[in-house]
Amino acid sequence: TKHCNGVDYWVIIHQHNSSNFLSYQLTSAGVTSVAVTSSIGVAIGPPYSLGCMKISVNGTKLGMSDFAGNVDIFDFDNSTGIVSNWIPLLSNFSSYGCEFSMDGSKFYAGGFNGQSILQWDLCAGSATAIAASMYSIQATNPFSMQLASDGKIYIARNTSTLGVISSPNLA
Repeated sequence: TKHCNGVDYWVIIHQHNSSNFLSYQLTSAGVTSVAVTSSIGVAIGPPYSLGCMKISVNGTKLGMSDFAGNVDIFDFDNSTGIVSNWIPLLSNFSSYGCEFSMDGSKFYAGGFNGQSILQWDLCAGSATAIAASMYSIQATNPFSMQLASDGKIYIARNTSTLGVISSPNLA
């Protein structure tokens, strides 16, 4: 995601078998050798260490989903690279894909072995209210999700077709 200076970028990874996020600043000189480390959330490791991590369009939220069943939201400081304010949304929903709506008001996750896509309202208020705002819709084999420049979220499915959320900013 873009650094708040509008020139540099942040590359963020989740360290294997730990709860550490490592944020590396990418400048015109290259990638910094020392990461900004944020220890927050749950440790993710084998055999469920697959999943996706996304940053909101405005660069202030980080969302993550994984096969272990965790769906989480964090704040991301695009000036310092620090990940903070963990909101655990679910701990029993094996998923792979996740994505933010274009305006950053909604967060989505798709069930790996399930038949649903979940939506949360990030403007609901407290962490408890955000987690409680979950809405489920039926979907066929939703996997990876990608927000496109047209504002729609496209969903890779375990079929020869794509799914689409046409108006992801709406409830």
